[in-house]
Amino acid sequence: MSTLTNAKLTVPTIDGGAASNLSLQAYSTTVITVDGANARVGIGTASPATLLHIESSSPIMTIKDGTNSGFDQLGRIDFTDSADTTRFTLGLVDDSSGDAELKLANAANLLFKTNAQTRMTIDSSGDVGIGTSSINGKAHIKGTRVDAPNSGLPSGAMLRLSDDSTLALDIGEYSSSLAFWMQVSDVSSLNSHYPLAINPNGGNVGIGTTSPTAILEVKDSDTTGFDSFTTFLVGNSSGSVATAFGNGGSGGFAAGESTTDCLLRIRKDSTTSRSINAAGTLNASGTDYAEYMIKKSVNITFEKGDICGINSDGKLTDKFSESIAFAVKSTNPSYVGGDNWFTKDKEEFESIEDFEQAREQARQLVDRVAFTGQVPCNIDSEFTVGDYIIPVQGDNDSISAITVSTADMTFEQFKRSVGQIWKRLEDGRPYIGLGMK
Repeated sequence: MSTLTNAKLTVPTIDGGAASNLSLQAYSTTVITVDGANARVGIGTASPATLLHIESSSPIMTIKDGTNSGFDQLGRIDFTDSADTTRFTLGLVDDSSGDAELKLANAANLLFKTNAQTRMTIDSSGDVGIGTSSINGKAHIKGTRVDAPNSGLPSGAMLRLSDDSTLALDIGEYSSSLAFWMQVSDVSSLNSHYPLAINPNGGNVGIGTTSPTAILEVKDSDTTGFDSFTTFLVGNSSGSVATAFGNGGSGGFAAGESTTDCLLRIRKDSTTSRSINAAGTLNASGTDYAEYMIKKSVNITFEKGDICGINSDGKLTDKFSESIAFAVKSTNPSYVGGDNWFTKDKEEFESIEDFEQAREQARQLVDRVAFTGQVPCNIDSEFTVGDYIIPVQGDNDSISAITVSTADMTFEQFKRSVGQIWKRLEDGRPYIGLGMK
């Protein structure tokens, strides 16, 4: 075989013939095949199936910069249209950074597939979808809804964050309810659970607010008052609620519990019936200690500080002749007992309006009566600080009062007394101490 050294070889047009391919061989092995009939080139194959078909037991193709060792020159493949406009590029970025790129020149999606299925999509805006091509947000993950497992593997989470050595944070969506779940577990054992820290280095956390002013601030974004909301509940896995912050009855009511609006509900222990054990004091701004009592009639009205009669049925009356004992209506209570005059749940009514109407009707049948502490007392007679207030019969069998000094008071008057006058208020009324007999 002749050898050409430092010489130019000019090869004329080679035609393999109308009915045959053109083959180039080395060491009696066909290396390149040109399929003229289909305009295809094969490397390592005599039957090219595409325009360029490379076949080998280890088909590796190298694009090498023969001059530069850095990233100043490109190694890339451009896909162009008939007008030589580049539509897609695969290769190195045209600078010295060494970054690689997959680049679409038009506003189309970039799809990543496995097993003939699209697994990830990057749309023309740069938003990424995993498991979905209908992307909403910068990163949108769509997975299968699975309840949070507590044993075995895999977790079934839509997203897992982990270093694959100890812990994993899983996030998923329940199949049994409309809710998401988040769980920190051992990477290889889902029944081993670990803490989740939020803002461990400081900062406030807000639920229902974008500007929390405390370590944890919870707001109900749907209400502006305190008439029908529940901020959060504390309960057990069976659904029993121990404490409810807020109002509206979320979590249900315990038997005999008042359903009247409040800001904190605390249930009782099923064995001891205790709700609170306090090592310190329970402080309140009120000055009397009252109980709800049923009125003889809804038509009876008592003002704060009025003297009330108690009849032989244990009900409040405004008639002196019906009274076997007397008390004063509460003005500013710090404790109120007997709060079981309305225990129906909102779910028992067709509308919130029906519930509120029934509750108001029940409220008109009761009143708060002070049994100890300090209260103003509404009387017309003159008094001296230190006197006792004694209920007496007034016009039309009403309940009136006189004041009697300690020196002049009889034992019968003492038993009927509602309290001793401790001072005169700015409005002229007596301010009395209750239960001082």
